[in-house]
Amino acid sequence: HGLSADGKITYEDAWKAVLAWNLIIDMGNLPRGCSAFAVRDKDGRMFLAHNTDGPKMMAGGTLIIFRPKNGYAFASYYGPQFVGVPLGVNEKGLAIVYNVTKQKQPQPGLPVLMMNREILSRCANYDQAVKMITDFRAGGGRFGPAAANMVLVDFNSRRMARIEMASDRVEIAEGRIDGNPSRTDGSGRHGWISATNH
Repeated sequence: HGLSADGKITYEDAWKAVLAWNLIIDMGNLPRGCSAFAVRDKDGRMFLAHNTDGPKMMAGGTLIIFRPKNGYAFASYYGPQFVGVPLGVNEKGLAIVYNVTKQKQPQPGLPVLMMNREILSRCANYDQAVKMITDFRAGGGRFGPAAANMVLVDFNSRRMARIEMASDRVEIAEGRIDGNPSRTDGSGRHGWISATNH
């Protein structure tokens, strides 16, 4: 209703736009050049950044605050027509950003943006978010047809990861320490993680 009222279009046209925009991300062949990174400095401060390189028609965005009846409140930034969450943070300090990727053999499945919405509304920390994703996949769930490279950050525990979600797999790489990829980011020292569309 908000999209039709603010856009001064009929509810039916607004609903068609919502469906089209949510499908184009998963089924369209959009240019992909987004990137994201998270870093923890030597004083323990966490930073998360993302840039969106999409077509001109997708420029701009809207900050939307969601307050689910049974879940955590969260903020999402992107076009108001998106039902899922490309970029967001919840009231518990859990944040996730999205870089869409193409799959070589896409399968129908849960759109990653919908998983992000579930993560932010139901997970209070890093471990819960990772468990939700891995349990979904272990239970036979698939992501698709588009895949994604996510950056997940828990601003309270100061943990971070790059998570690749695809139809046939989920791969999780925790943040690095001091540029050393053989050590994970759980020791309390400064670290970083990055992700792109590739």
